[in-house]
Amino acid sequence: MRALAITQWRGARPLPAPQRNIHKASEHLEGLLEEFGITPGQDEESINAAWRFAAGEFVSKQTSVISFKKGVLVVHTLQPTMKFNLESMKSMILKKLKQQLGAKVVRSVVFRIG
Repeated sequence: MRALAITQWRGARPLPAPQRNIHKASEHLEGLLEEFGITPGQDEESINAAWRFAAGEFVSKQTSVISFKKGVLVVHTLQPTMKFNLESMKSMILKKLKQQLGAKVVRSVVFRIG
């Protein structure tokens, strides 16, 4: 009876439960990370370790990983000659990175001077 009186007073039916469209962020987080090409457990340290393995100890000391987005690893070096050498070894480095991180995770490597 009370619900009927309130409905008539408001002039509309009561709203459905407002909680029905509220979701926790954790429910959608995995899907979003997958959409952006980020797999669980992929952190900065594992990417740096894979770079050290792929490039070797000497080269990894002369370079630094800037970013890793959508399967593209961006590596920074100060020396143009180092960039030239890295470009010539790019296919071998990419193969080792795919071996370490997974074939679907790494698509390419970009080298920058600066």
